[in-house]
Amino acid sequence: MSPSAALRLLGLEPYADERSIRRAYARRLKRIDLGHDPDAFQELRLAYEVALRYETQARDEGDSSTDGFKSSDLTVTSPATDSAPEPGETGAPLAEHIELVESLRLRLANGVSGESQALILLDEALADPRLAHLDSQLCFERLLAEFLCQGWQPGNELLFQAACHRFEWQSDKRGLRRLAPAGDLIDLAITQGLSFFDQPATTAQRQAKLIERLRRPETPTKQWLREELMVLELMMERYGFWLQLIAPAERVQAWRKIYETEMGGPPRAAVRNDAVPEGRASSIFQILGGLLLCVWWLSHCGGALDPSTQRSGLAPAQASPLLV
Repeated sequence: MSPSAALRLLGLEPYADERSIRRAYARRLKRIDLGHDPDAFQELRLAYEVALRYETQARDEGDSSTDGFKSSDLTVTSPATDSAPEPGETGAPLAEHIELVESLRLRLANGVSGESQALILLDEALADPRLAHLDSQLCFERLLAEFLCQGWQPGNELLFQAACHRFEWQSDKRGLRRLAPAGDLIDLAITQGLSFFDQPATTAQRQAKLIERLRRPETPTKQWLREELMVLELMMERYGFWLQLIAPAERVQAWRKIYETEMGGPPRAAVRNDAVPEGRASSIFQILGGLLLCVWWLSHCGGALDPSTQRSGLAPAQASPLLV
């Protein structure tokens, strides 16, 4: 495949840079069902590798012009040395790698109740004789990351958590870069997930319940949408890609359309603060209670508060999970 053909397949201009190539690949990857159309995946992956290799060569040579491709233009037959090997390049062929990932996802979608069981299933897949070679395991890891980046399916939230644990994605940034561009997206999701759990515990717990509700297919009631829809939309702004991996985030937009159709317009109040409102009445009582407590404390102690007695309201610092 020539660079010009690769860039056309990715929908890019001849002068596209590395960042544009990675983004175009990630967008088109989401449109491919790897389990049913492996040939399309192979063609897209080849176009990505060709475009990246050509962009690197042009940059190294200091030639910013990519016009006038010839039939002798660079053709990539093997991946760059700083990335994981292609599925099927060593060990099992691509179809068998896909079969292993699909089998794992189906098992996770059918009755697995938690991360520990998901981790056991992932370890069983990695113990398959077809993944005995280290390069085959690296190919499987990259294919698994690309499957996850296609968006949520039942069981993906468990698969994502298990993969983060087994492959050490949270701490091994260099390893994630080797899986680019899927690794870059996984890294973004991990960052957003950790930010989610860095909220006050009560806020994270309430929002976790909304994520669980998002995974249920039935349409919520009007009352539920009136109270929670804006919270979900705020969460999408802050943790959008992480949510796309662990829940069917597209339902947020679908529910908004339902709400606007049935109620004649969008929800009236948008949530703008970091903390999710717990209810106006309870907030007023909390404020009044706090003021009365301050008055009592100052009247009895007659001095400034001891900073050592103050609390931040945040959960204790620890390694945050990525699963809700």
